[in-house]
Amino acid sequence: MSNHKHTLRIYRVLTLNLPQRLKKRVSARVRQPLAVPAAAITCWSLDFTGC
Repeated sequence: MSNHKHTLRIYRVLTLNLPQRLKKRVSARVRQPLAVPAAAITCWSLDFTGC
């Protein structure tokens, strides 16, 4: 078993290209608009609630 540093050193000595890592795909989601409250004091943030 070898770590990534040892593997990189071997690849450089043999002048090989490192295998390209695949990027993780983000699942597609449907964008929905934010709900607009009907009045000014209908929804509160947790920052303003007292403990």
